[in-house]
Amino acid sequence: MNSGLAKRHVLKGNADGRAPKVCVLAYQIPPHFGGGGICAVRYASYLARHQEPVDLLTCTRNPDPVEGVEIVRFSLPSWYALKGGGGKLASLRRQLYAIVVVSRLRRYFVENKIDVVHCVAAKWFSLVAVQAARRAGIASIVEATLLDGDDADTVGRKSHGWIMLPLYKKADSVVCVSPSLEEACVRGGIEPERCQVIVNPVDTGLFSPVSVDEKKTLRTKLEIDQFEHVILTVGVVRPRKNAAEMVEMFASIATEYPASCLVIVGPHDKDEESRTYAARLRELISVFGLNDRVILTGSVNNVHEWMQAADVFVFASIREGLGNVLLEALSTGLPVVSTPIHGIAAFVLDENSNGFVVPEMRHGGPQVKQLLSDSALRAAFGAKGREAALSRYSEDVVMGEYMELYRRLSRR
Repeated sequence: MNSGLAKRHVLKGNADGRAPKVCVLAYQIPPHFGGGGICAVRYASYLARHQEPVDLLTCTRNPDPVEGVEIVRFSLPSWYALKGGGGKLASLRRQLYAIVVVSRLRRYFVENKIDVVHCVAAKWFSLVAVQAARRAGIASIVEATLLDGDDADTVGRKSHGWIMLPLYKKADSVVCVSPSLEEACVRGGIEPERCQVIVNPVDTGLFSPVSVDEKKTLRTKLEIDQFEHVILTVGVVRPRKNAAEMVEMFASIATEYPASCLVIVGPHDKDEESRTYAARLRELISVFGLNDRVILTGSVNNVHEWMQAADVFVFASIREGLGNVLLEALSTGLPVVSTPIHGIAAFVLDENSNGFVVPEMRHGGPQVKQLLSDSALRAAFGAKGREAALSRYSEDVVMGEYMELYRRLSRR
């Protein structure tokens, strides 16, 4: 964070003279590895650092502590699985229990004098919280985070859409992290005037460029100092993240760049889908004879260091809401090669200035080679990416927009 230049945003008081209190609500937060939870922590942490009243409410067991933030754990019965399962009786049981959840959340909001509930990701728990907020007479925000996942159009087509979409529409404001999500929410029936785009914030102090010497030191620490060039991607190892195409791309340039490696940072044993895909990925790596040059780190708590140690960032997701790691890579000064991701890459990247957009990552070898072979081009792309991160994606810029929204909703 550029603290010397940071603009001080202040949440002005309500009619009773106190600053509006925000409850940031996310079903899962770190140590769970997920972009929505990470953003929820950043929102709450930023508000706390600026002496604004905030609670962070989550269902995560044993959440990582956040300095200055009260983390409130909302317990649910072990059988209450948000992903469903168990047939129609189990589904009915969950729906009936939602009445209890609404009552408990309403009581919490009232007793703790919450003014605005910011629900990160439009999951079942968040949408139930919207109903609780209405019962408590306070404002609610639903943040859509994943295209074809929690946008209103997709939610309305799910098996429980007949319940979930009406709850979605009760939110006072729907924040979309990209224009693609905004379009999907409007298509799903959200009034355009209640939608707005606010991107995810980046900690530009943590995700910042390092010197050549610092990069060498980090590679030694991370035990990748034997490689001259490091290509990096970050994300849970699962089909949606499309790591297989990145391995195929790397295989196409590996012979020409024998001192290079591909590092895939992120958990590969998060669930059965993740474990199955990781096994298939290892088989593919073995087929290409790249066992010593494709590194799967598993879950880490130092993503910023892996970015600072890398030369090029690659991203091949099939669908995203925005892709936090794209913004973090730009902030770290990494040139990016990405697939289009339904227009998200074009929204985030200034093509041919801080990154390249390729139709399919398996055919992205020429762009990656161009960056690996030209250190001046990497530096130029990196500088432009850093500039974009500071001006468009920094915590001060993004949270300034959120704090204005909190203020407006709390005074309605």
